[in-house]
Amino acid sequence: MLARKIGAFSLVGAISTLAYTGLALAFGKLGLHPVPASFAAYAVGMAISYTGHRRLTFGSSRPHREAFPRFVIVNLFGIVVSIAAPWALTVHLALPPIVAVLTTTFLVPLASFVGHNRFVFPSASQPPHKLS
Repeated sequence: MLARKIGAFSLVGAISTLAYTGLALAFGKLGLHPVPASFAAYAVGMAISYTGHRRLTFGSSRPHREAFPRFVIVNLFGIVVSIAAPWALTVHLALPPIVAVLTTTFLVPLASFVGHNRFVFPSASQPPHKLS
């Protein structure tokens, strides 16, 4: 069961990443500045990710009003980790940038998977974690 979830999680992540990349490039070709192009592409990628993880990875029936805000929280946490880890590893530990990038490449998906599995889309056998 866990291996299937990890495989589906990876597949959905790859699809949403490819969608983001393609859309960001396409929006740029249409003349949109890179910042709003990236934001718009990220929003579409996030919708793909939410739908794919909800249906394919975790098979969740949790109401959207509960799951989606939690999904956003987990994604915001991923952004924080993607900033904090390289900063801590390069600035405070003086490690080479490649170490920071590789560590972040591992930590963000791991934190995302755990957050989605336990907090956003818990299985019926798991008690849902409360926000309060």
